[in-house]
Amino acid sequence: MTARFEVFQAQDGPLPFGFRLRTDDGVVVARSRGLDSIDAVKGAIMAVRESAATGLVVDMTGSAPGESPPPASRDGA
Repeated sequence: MTARFEVFQAQDGPLPFGFRLRTDDGVVVARSRGLDSIDAVKGAIMAVRESAATGLVVDMTGSAPGESPPPASRDGA
C-alpha cells in the first residue's frame, strides 16, 4: 500500500494549513488539526511518520472470547 501526505490550505477556521494522509485508492485515513505554518505542517508530518513506525498497537476494544488481540509491543512481549 502506498500512501501520501497532502498539504492543503484550510477553507475556514483560524489556522490556515493542514494535511491529510490518503491511501493509494483515495481513502483519507488521517487528517491533521489546523496548523499555523508550513513548517508546523512539516513537523507534524514527521511526528506522524515516526510515531507510526515505532508506535505500539493497543487493543482498546476488549476482544471477543476466542479472539487474539493484536500484539501490544514491537518485540512481541
